[in-house]
Amino acid sequence: MSTAVQAPDPTVANSAAQATGTIVIKFGGTSLGTASRIRAAARRVRALRRRGHDLVVVVSATGQTTDLLLKRLRAAGATATVSPALRREADRALGTGEDLSAALLATAMLALDLPAVSLRGGGREKLWRWHRQPAAA
Repeated sequence: MSTAVQAPDPTVANSAAQATGTIVIKFGGTSLGTASRIRAAARRVRALRRRGHDLVVVVSATGQTTDLLLKRLRAAGATATVSPALRREADRALGTGEDLSAALLATAMLALDLPAVSLRGGGREKLWRWHRQPAAA
């Protein structure tokens, strides 16, 4: 699992973010499984930002995406005998589930006028970070 930490925003004096540091929040597949759940996750991020927290948001693939991708990898010829090249390709295929989740959550956050950017994190987890902006009022 990839990790990242962003320092508290120096422009937010005496805020909750200064007192508590950066919060890393992860949304798993179930919490991103439907459009309404994705929007709810974006609203939760907005609430934390409004309280002054600096955030790193990590997402997993939605719903049963990983199971579907594993099934397709096996159908394409992935076997129990795993070469380094096969591991790389499987990791790339499995990472597409997190990429999709990251893009969907970023879209929902941007729709709420929250600054967001999806990032790749080591091919397994996708990281989001705020661009050192003060929390919304």
